[in-house]
Amino acid sequence: MKKISYYLFMLTLLVFPISICASGNGITEVASELELEECLRNGSICKLTKDIAIRYTMGSHGDTILDLNGHTISPTSDMKINGGFIVVENNSKLTINDTTGNGLITTGASNHNVSAAIQLLREDPADDDAAELIINGGTIEGYQYGIVGNDKRHHTKITINDGNILGLNKTNSVGIYQPQMGEIVVNGGVIKGSTGIEIRSGNLTVNNGTITGNASSFSKTVNENDATTTGVGVAIAQYVTKNPIQVSIHGGDISGEYALYEWNPHNNSQTDLDKIAISITGGNFKSTLNNGFAIYSQNFKKFITGGNFNTPVTEYLNENATLTANVTLDHVNMMKGESNAAWIFFTVGGIVILGILSFIVYKRKNV
Repeated sequence: MKKISYYLFMLTLLVFPISICASGNGITEVASELELEECLRNGSICKLTKDIAIRYTMGSHGDTILDLNGHTISPTSDMKINGGFIVVENNSKLTINDTTGNGLITTGASNHNVSAAIQLLREDPADDDAAELIINGGTIEGYQYGIVGNDKRHHTKITINDGNILGLNKTNSVGIYQPQMGEIVVNGGVIKGSTGIEIRSGNLTVNNGTITGNASSFSKTVNENDATTTGVGVAIAQYVTKNPIQVSIHGGDISGEYALYEWNPHNNSQTDLDKIAISITGGNFKSTLNNGFAIYSQNFKKFITGGNFNTPVTEYLNENATLTANVTLDHVNMMKGESNAAWIFFTVGGIVILGILSFIVYKRKNV
């Protein structure tokens, strides 16, 4: 009997620590820094039950789901890192959910010591498995970057389905900054920074969502270590690594002093530029700058077959675009091949018709 009691007591000691943090459906409830670290390391389904301040970076391993559940993860004031304090490592998929709303991963709006909220760092170049991040909800915000990669850590994938991705410094930040060979897919959500997205290598596909460059003025600078633009919705700037870039935009609302801006900051050769492909088939593009341009490309033309634009884009219309390419200016259909002469013709014609109608009305009144 004593042996049975002893074994029951030992079993209780083993089970009790698990029972206080594990709930139904395989969900691990997380209320402390240590519990968060263990849950991310073990590839679990983690559900926050309290706000957590962490003193050091934490990496996800395996297939991990993190439900912010309306709570906040932030670094302590003494953390200093030039990167993200939450790290998605190789052979890891981190999915961020927020089942109750208002969940937040943040560096803090004035924290210069931690530059990003989340960073993708695939460490093993021989490993074919990507470091993958999926955002389904919550707000991911960093002083300089919401989400960032590394130009030497390739094979990453970022999917934004919902939520908010924010760069907080309005004079120098990027919502998502990708210098590495990776893939970004935007299906929804809101992405904002002084530039919304800057891609310097890899692929970007935008199907929906809102992307905004909210800097008060446009600027560009040659930079071998960081982003090159401010005031741009989507910036394309091939890096010194001269990697291929493919940008495909099918939908969404994109705005900034330039909604889309492509340039060659490092004077890469034409052979290098030939690795870049841009395609716009839809979406709403708005320049917030008086006398600005919704679309600017230093090196490419004829890549637009559809979309809505608030400034002329004639030089970028694809030669294969049909007359109903859905290219509009301020909600007025602008069909491929229309010129200023056509607009003058219709304007003058309208004035003549209006004059004739006015004359007929005048004559009838005086009969």
